[in-house]
Amino acid sequence: MLSAEETERLVTRIKTEDHILSLAQNSTLMAEDANAVLVAVGEKPVRDSQRVADLARRPRVGLARLLSAARSDLPAQSEDAWMSAEIEIKYAGYLQRERDAA
Repeated sequence: MLSAEETERLVTRIKTEDHILSLAQNSTLMAEDANAVLVAVGEKPVRDSQRVADLARRPRVGLARLLSAARSDLPAQSEDAWMSAEIEIKYAGYLQRERDAA
């Protein structure tokens, strides 16, 4: 059983993760801004605007960097929430299959 403090930390982390995922799904980067991030990490540039969530599925592309380029209102640093959000985006298909199987 979790203490009140542990429960509060967990709820805050989950809310932060949900906020990050929402920002990624609802933020769009113009090709010019996306390409600045993509080329810097050795990824192929894009021709059109892209959703941050779609760009974040690329292996070397970090979610926080993309959201910063999108000038989104980034939540306070919570490394666990950022890591969980990035994993949810990058492995969405696999995670959904596993959840369905469970």
